[in-house]
Order: sequence, then structure tokens, then C-alpha cells
Amino acid sequence: MAASNKFSRRDFIRSASLGAGALALGPALSSFAIAEKKKLGIALVGLGSYSFGQLGPALQHTKDCYLAGIVTGTPAKAVTWSKKYNIPEKNIYNYENFSK
Repeated sequence: MAASNKFSRRDFIRSASLGAGALALGPALSSFAIAEKKKLGIALVGLGSYSFGQLGPALQHTKDCYLAGIVTGTPAKAVTWSKKYNIPEKNIYNYENFSK
């Protein structure tokens, strides 16, 4: 006995709509894939043990992100982090100026 393949009109319309949508979005999705190659800059606010032991080191190993800036209330930490992670001075903030 042959298995019955019930492919309703609703199933056909759903499949055809998905296919048409994929064709229509093809160019937009391919341009999005090109933009995907850019890395996302991350700023860490507060350079305590979580940032120091987890987040900072992890950002050195990501392919899609990089440590772009820091916010700290301790000038000595700003110097240390700047050297270790090659953060430009323009991307180092304190709690008085980080919202500007």
C-alpha cells in the first residue's frame, strides 16, 4: 500500500511564500553577510575581577568582537589596560566623562 502524501493547498502556499521571500531577500542577506566581517567594539565599564579575569582575556580570543574602550575610576588601571590591550587614550574614560 502506498503512503499517502497529503500536501494541501495551505502547505503549498506556505512553501511558495517562503521560497519567494528567500528570493526577494537574497540580495539584502548577501550584503548583510559582508557587513558581518566587521568586528564589534566592546567597552568595559568597571575593571574589577570579572573584567580582569574573564571579559578582557576572552575578548582577545573572539573573532567578532574586540576591546575598544574602558571606563574606570582608577587611573593606574587605565594605564595598565591601555598597554595590555592596545586601547587608544581617546577610548579611555572615567566615571565623570564617560557619558559625553
